[in-house]
Amino acid sequence: EIGARRWKAFELHSIADWHRRRAAARDGLAFAEDALKIFQELGDSRSWEVASLNACVAAHVDAGASLKAVEVARSGAEGFRLVGDEFAYAQSLDVLSAALSAGMDFTEAIQVGQEAVSLYKKLGQKRHEARCLNRLAQVLHLSREPGSAMEMCQTAVTTSAESGDVVGQMRGMIVCSELHLHASEFDESLRVASEARELSQAKQFQHEEAYSLLRECSAYLMKGEYKQALAAVETAKTMGREAQNWALEADANQLLSEAHLRRDDLG
Repeated sequence: EIGARRWKAFELHSIADWHRRRAAARDGLAFAEDALKIFQELGDSRSWEVASLNACVAAHVDAGASLKAVEVARSGAEGFRLVGDEFAYAQSLDVLSAALSAGMDFTEAIQVGQEAVSLYKKLGQKRHEARCLNRLAQVLHLSREPGSAMEMCQTAVTTSAESGDVVGQMRGMIVCSELHLHASEFDESLRVASEARELSQAKQFQHEEAYSLLRECSAYLMKGEYKQALAAVETAKTMGREAQNWALEADANQLLSEAHLRRDDLG
């Protein structure tokens, strides 16, 4: 019976995750909640419990219920703290930090995220440490601390490289490119995005390659190089459609509209 319940929870979580990947996390809320409830009752699948908690929080955020997202994340983190599972607790703090950021509470988001980073460091979880640092860099940018954001992002890239986490390294480079863009450092933004794309192509990570192309497009747009911008975003859009990654395709469409508008204005 326990095995059957665990399998049911896996199925429910997979459905919730499918909705999230289709940029419709809110549609998977009921599935994520049911999966989380089963995993919590079983108490022996912490990593899946964290994943279901993350899916629940993402669904609430997608539905515009940021306060509920924080409430759910905070409750989940407290549960892991009480059972003494430090790794799961660190992961749940990471989830809570993301929820707080979505609710525009950047100060607590940074505090909670830094606590997660400290725990990851203590546990030797360098991959998780780097990815948390990468997300915190984006929060620091939103809270108008560009210098700290760039420093944290570069630390995330270095930590990912040291741990052999190529995906984390590429994602960190993509964020660094975005930060350079916001700092009006367009050539540097393009250079970093191009390096990320080349690395992703070499390792055959199409998701990261596509987002590197979007960052290249943004940099080309700011440099006034519209032909290159359109080529980059069209390629990313095609990759999103072929992978049925609707969130990626939506991001590409938005950037494509901006590229056409800028080119038409120039004309």
